[in-house]
Amino acid sequence: MDLSRYSLDSRKLKIIGWVFTVLGAVGVTVCRDTVPGTVLVFLGRIALPIFAFLLVEGFMNTDNMERYFLSLAAAAVVAEPFYDYACQGTWLDFSSATGQNPLFAFVLGLIEVFFLHHAATRRKTVSAVLMVIAAPLWGFVFNIHYGMTLMLLCGVFYLLREKKTARIWTAAAVGAIPYITPALGVLPTALYSGERGKYPKYLFYALYPVLWVLLAVIRMVTGG
Repeated sequence: MDLSRYSLDSRKLKIIGWVFTVLGAVGVTVCRDTVPGTVLVFLGRIALPIFAFLLVEGFMNTDNMERYFLSLAAAAVVAEPFYDYACQGTWLDFSSATGQNPLFAFVLGLIEVFFLHHAATRRKTVSAVLMVIAAPLWGFVFNIHYGMTLMLLCGVFYLLREKKTARIWTAAAVGAIPYITPALGVLPTALYSGERGKYPKYLFYALYPVLWVLLAVIRMVTGG
């Protein structure tokens, strides 16, 4: 079966990921504690492997690692108080189930991939394996929402980036075991064309905090 006509560049993958991100965010805030909200949260998790895959691709293709890291970190920091308020009704929340916003997991994931790449280029297999095992624990320590799963996905997508079939099945298992629906998010990554697509460079970094600002405002207005 020829799947070439269904190929997706990074712009299309990001749009797909963003659709599910918005659905999940609405589910955990506007529709929280309802059956529709639960369904939306399940759908939102489909975005997790899409963005983990794109993080690795971004790392492999960036010409400025520092700028890439700072862009992710800045978006995560700016979004955090609005994320906390939208989810829990408080501007600082460190202990609830929603924890810190998932973008922090991608910040840690980028660090993980950086060290994995360092180990791989120096043929330090044991170091790479230990990094994949240890890195998700940081997501747990910092109580980052979906942190452990996202960091495992980043490790899988990096280590198996040249082995497409193994990458797809392993990533699907990593996503399915804790949350089920992320396994579906692995499918679009299999259609990745390797092309960037055209979009403003910092658009998606800016959209993330904007999303949580809007949801925080909704909660303030509705008194939820």
